[in-house]
Amino acid sequence: MKLTIEMDPTADKEVFDRVMSALTNATPTVNQVSTTAVPVEAPEETTPDEKPDEKPRIYGEAGAGRKRRTKVEMAEDEEIETLAAETEMAISTDIPAAQMLADLKEAAAENTPDEKPDDTPSDEKPDEDNFTMEEEPAEMSPEEFRGKVIALNKEHGKAAIAILSEYGSGLSKIPKEKYKEVLSRLQDLGNA
Repeated sequence: MKLTIEMDPTADKEVFDRVMSALTNATPTVNQVSTTAVPVEAPEETTPDEKPDEKPRIYGEAGAGRKRRTKVEMAEDEEIETLAAETEMAISTDIPAAQMLADLKEAAAENTPDEKPDDTPSDEKPDEDNFTMEEEPAEMSPEEFRGKVIALNKEHGKAAIAILSEYGSGLSKIPKEKYKEVLSRLQDLGNA
């Protein structure tokens, strides 16, 4: 019979001697006792969340061991897309998503103009009557677009369906950049 005892390498020699003497004295049938001390390496301490072999996630891909992205990963990718559009930077797919996000946030911070205090004295106000600024309408949400298209579709029937079919199947397939074009074509049906 072979008995192997592993002890912490930081244990005292006295503890080791007590264990060995207890073993040799407790069993009279022990023929040979080998007291070779083999150092045992302490296991590396890792946190449960930390996986040392896990590769960092790349933009647009799922994390290691999964086929689909989590909601957190999708939100991170959306944030990368938004920041990339704001900073006009290309999205790199050869670096980890976390690093790409950090780089984009840094670039966005550099591109943000510093707020300057109003230098205009209070008695000198700009002439607001002569100053006209063409306001751009806010970007239309998919829900607003869908509501307007449904209303125009009820009004114009098959003619509206024919126009919508040119843009693919389903309103969700129409890109946001084409919303104004589609709506203007549908509204032109009423003018014709």
